[in-house]
Amino acid sequence: ERPNISVDLGNLILSDSTSYEGLDKAGILEKTKSNFVYLLKSLYSMMRSGAEVDYDRPMFEVDLPEGNTVFPRQRPLPKVKPLTKWEQYRIEKGMPAKRKRSRMVWDEITKDWVPRWGYKGIKQIREKAEWVIEEKPGESFTEDPFTIRKREKKLKNEKQKMRELKNKMRAQGEHPRDAAKKEISQTLRIAQSSTASMGNFDKKAHKKEDLKVTKKREKVDPEAVRKQGEKDRNMKIFNFVNKKRKGLDSHRAEAMANEEMNKSQQKIAKKKKLIGKNRKQFFQRKNETKK
Repeated sequence: ERPNISVDLGNLILSDSTSYEGLDKAGILEKTKSNFVYLLKSLYSMMRSGAEVDYDRPMFEVDLPEGNTVFPRQRPLPKVKPLTKWEQYRIEKGMPAKRKRSRMVWDEITKDWVPRWGYKGIKQIREKAEWVIEEKPGESFTEDPFTIRKREKKLKNEKQKMRELKNKMRAQGEHPRDAAKKEISQTLRIAQSSTASMGNFDKKAHKKEDLKVTKKREKVDPEAVRKQGEKDRNMKIFNFVNKKRKGLDSHRAEAMANEEMNKSQQKIAKKKKLIGKNRKQFFQRKNETKK
């Protein structure tokens, strides 16, 4: 036993707490070798004795114990995957867990190893190789048996998808029956509010209370609101000015408006005249340069 060394065989970790100060490269290498030999001896001490030897396993195979070194995690622990309905039933009945089967199987038709499922699987190969279907006693085919088989296979796949969907709903804490009730309630709510009277004079469902119909809020255009607000604000200013000027009558207001309009028209005409004059001078200069 070496008091300064702790060994965690579960994680194959050896910790040496002695000081390496003052050692050169050769001394550090020698110490590392001795620590490695100590770790190997600890592993050899766990090997089975002659009476416990299992000849179906490798000679130097060792079952490591549980590790006692705690490592920090970068991410949180994964959540426990919820059990499916079949797994719950299997545990309740004490049935053994389903063993994982190999992916590749031997196919007698192709004389080769093929996938157990999926693309070019053994089932697909057997279906292609089967060119005739025997009619069993009590069966009478009224249509193509291959079409019947294809339809049954499609139905089986749909049922499996439905089972997977129900398992996902159970995992989220929602029972499929509750989801069906919600869907029926939603359909009933739509049906009650689909008439002209919004269901006020219609016959109600048996033992069902009136379902509350929530009115849909109308979307408001922010641009329209802004324009309306601006108009209201201008009207308030106009009314305020109107109250201050009590002597201001409609005729005078009209005259003032006409005067403002005439001024603006005069400005526009003056500007057009100036532009025309500048154009005339420009073309005169251009003709002079050509000459």
